Amino acid sequence: MAYRHQVKSIRDNRALQSLLLGNSLILISLGMLVPVYALFVQKVGGNALSAGFTAGALAFASAFSALVAGKFIDRFKPQNTKYFLVFGWMFIGFSALLYLGVKNITALFAVQIFAGFVKTISAPAFDTLYARHLDKSSTGQEYGLWEASFFITAGVGSVLGGILVTLYGFNGVFIGMAALAFLAALYISSLPRNTL
Repeated sequence: MAYRHQVKSIRDNRALQSLLLGNSLILISLGMLVPVYALFVQKVGGNALSAGFTAGALAFASAFSALVAGKFIDRFKPQNTKYFLVFGWMFIGFSALLYLGVKNITALFAVQIFAGFVKTISAPAFDTLYARHLDKSSTGQEYGLWEASFFITAGVGSVLGGILVTLYGFNGVFIGMAALAFLAALYISSLPRNTL
């Protein structure tokens, strides 16, 4: 019974539907790198230590970026929050394409730091928009649905990343990541102004 109410509350809420769809594309995109990252580090001359340090560089850059982006979002009019989402997702697409040029660990560090900075530009915007459109009578359920979609799409992304690297190599993964991120940005930017 509770599940039906959860689905109905999302089905009747165009803003949450749009946010979940766009964010699912981004999460699939980001998830595609997870199962192949260590292999890519090895391909460009790194080892387990390099994988750890470059992954850490991305995480620290992401944390810093989220703090800065959150501060800037509060200075903009609420109706402009969606543009942070669009630009952040576009930058995720561009950062995925930068991996195409990585030939050594130094270049990977640079791309990871850049990707970390741009990856979370959109995160506070997404959270702000999602919270703004929650049904106050089913907030927990609607957050639960978002959490479930996070794990489902991360799983789909991991499987897709493994398939693409097997069929098309690492370039196929990076191009696929970029395409999904650009698609997500295009989708959100095409929504009518009053949707979000």
